[in-house]
Amino acid sequence: MFQAGRGHGLIGKHPGSRLSFILNRQDGEKWFFKHYLWPQDTRVIVLQCGTPVEVRQQNEPVLDEIAETFEFVQ
Repeated sequence: MFQAGRGHGLIGKHPGSRLSFILNRQDGEKWFFKHYLWPQDTRVIVLQCGTPVEVRQQNEPVLDEIAETFEFVQ
């Protein structure tokens, strides 16, 4: 597994971080995983998404769009 990228800033309306990784499975298949993290007082909300690497370019924008719609209630 290796880190493919990271960033900090707004995810939708909330400050957070994005971390992405490429996972090489034992059977040779490669997967792209993206983690969205939002700190909330004493906890952190995490959304983990994944897609096969060969369709990453078309699926990653969809994952970002989904994460950007999240709303948090107090």
